[in-house]
Amino acid sequence: MNRAESVASEAVSADAEARSSGLAWLRLGLAVTWTLLIAIACWLPRAVVQEVEDGSGWFKMPNLDKLIHCTIFMFFAVFWSRVVRGRAGAVVAGGLVLAIVTELGQSTALVGRDANVFDALADMIGVAVGVLLASRFASRLDALEGRTLAFLNARLGRRNQKAVREPR
Repeated sequence: MNRAESVASEAVSADAEARSSGLAWLRLGLAVTWTLLIAIACWLPRAVVQEVEDGSGWFKMPNLDKLIHCTIFMFFAVFWSRVVRGRAGAVVAGGLVLAIVTELGQSTALVGRDANVFDALADMIGVAVGVLLASRFASRLDALEGRTLAFLNARLGRRNQKAVREPR
């Protein structure tokens, strides 16, 4: 490899690393934030949950809480699948731990709600669906992440646009 090819190769590598680093932070930030929001939502005290449920006719629908559990854990799995690409087992294990911890946390005196094995089951169904969706739509998610990072870089006034090309 001559000097020009070496420099070009290093530039491509640096570009890929910068893009990858930005996307890695975006993915991790989204996954961590979503996980914290799940914990917060699951550990809201009974009085708060009761007030929300009483104030909306939506919560009169049978098993709506199971659909909510399934949906929020589906997004958990999609977000974490993007962070630990190719390691579905790690995402499933993390989802199982989060499902158990959130359900056990609901039974504490501070939260005052009931732990429910069917909520945990709905959580795990959501994790399974999320892992499958993340795998099936990986290339579309790559494109969406690339556009999102480019948008954020443009809004934050970043000058170096070479580092935010859409992932291939």
